[in-house]
Amino acid sequence: MKLLFISLVLLAISGCATTKDKLLDPGKESAQEQMSAHPSYQKLIQILKAREIQGVGLQYETEATLDLLYRVFSDTRTANRQVSIVYTGLSLSYDPRYRSLTIGGTNDANVIIAYIQKSIPAKSVAK
Repeated sequence: MKLLFISLVLLAISGCATTKDKLLDPGKESAQEQMSAHPSYQKLIQILKAREIQGVGLQYETEATLDLLYRVFSDTRTANRQVSIVYTGLSLSYDPRYRSLTIGGTNDANVIIAYIQKSIPAKSVAK
């Protein structure tokens, strides 16, 4: 019984070492790095930068979500809004204090665009 226990412990330790080596292998790209190089992500980040909006956590989103966000922010009806930060979440919400927009709860770009038009004020024009 004691020998069986020792064998199991050694097996578990060797399994952990193998897993650790695979996870920490510097030659492999992480999922985050792979998504950051993805064309959908790059297109979205480019339009967000042009509008001076910071996308938070978007490198973890699916291609479908990235494409949805691109459709929303490339639409002229969402231009010049008081948004500095965009997240994805469970529902649509806007915090005017931080000018942060959370997008979620729908996959319909028109619903999101209508929410932005209704809930987020336009940027004021400097004189």
